[in-house]
Amino acid sequence: MNRQAILLIAFIFIYSIHAFAGEEANVLIELKTPAIETKKTASLKSIFIESVSDSRAFSEPDVPAIVPSWGLVEGQERTDDIKYRAVARAVWRGGSKGGNVLIGNGDVMSFTKEIISSAFRSIGYDVIEDKTDIKADTIMVSLDVMNFWAYFEQVIAGGSITTNIETSITMKSDNTTKKITIKVSGNRWAYNPRKPSNWEAVYNMSLSDMLDTAVNEIKK
Repeated sequence: MNRQAILLIAFIFIYSIHAFAGEEANVLIELKTPAIETKKTASLKSIFIESVSDSRAFSEPDVPAIVPSWGLVEGQERTDDIKYRAVARAVWRGGSKGGNVLIGNGDVMSFTKEIISSAFRSIGYDVIEDKTDIKADTIMVSLDVMNFWAYFEQVIAGGSITTNIETSITMKSDNTTKKITIKVSGNRWAYNPRKPSNWEAVYNMSLSDMLDTAVNEIKK
């Protein structure tokens, strides 16, 4: 075995120890709501988001990390709070061990509501927050988080993180119902699934794409 091969093997070994040390602990990330210019158009009705749900189904932790699933963290209960904040497993795609990647400054429903609200406002709708401001012609909106998950794909000297976000929007007004599905995905190179900034970078990019896609779909 030549010197270059030995160095390569040593590098992979050191990388593996670094990348997956403490793999059964949670990783906390901070997401950002993308900024967008808002306006009000008198001809458009008001919007009230009456409900936001998370219908993602979580599997047992013995499945590959590409599948939404519970993390393996000693002493951690499977609560709704953990589920609503979980957006990945901090392991490579085929791995079945590892803790959750959790949103530390909200959950999938709060970020979904903020982004869809921003999309409506950018078009010119008046998004009202108080039920007492609802009018007879206010459009009632329901949101359902169908997918909000990411996974790490390992290669020799690093890997990539792929996100998949899918949200259903139901708009009801004047005995009519309109349904819209927002679906985006993103991918970004990353070298360590234990580093929060790697997940934050690709998720913030995907949230920006989600906002743009929502604006375009709502306008149709």
